Amino acid sequence: MPQPIGRYRAESLWEIGRFLPAWRGRVLQDQPALDPTRVRQLVLLIAGRQEGDFFLAIRTIGFEIATP
Repeated sequence: MPQPIGRYRAESLWEIGRFLPAWRGRVLQDQPALDPTRVRQLVLLIAGRQEGDFFLAIRTIGFEIATP
């Protein structure tokens, strides 16, 4: 479980191999593997269809490319 840092929590959420190609929330089929060197944009789609207030503060998003 991630540990809070002040009011924030540091999390490492995804490995690049777990990303799925998608368009407007729909996963695209039969697409080539994601090449992390060609990533130009990251979009977060949060849709729980739940009523009520929602707040998300993101301080930093970063990528690290592992070298063999």
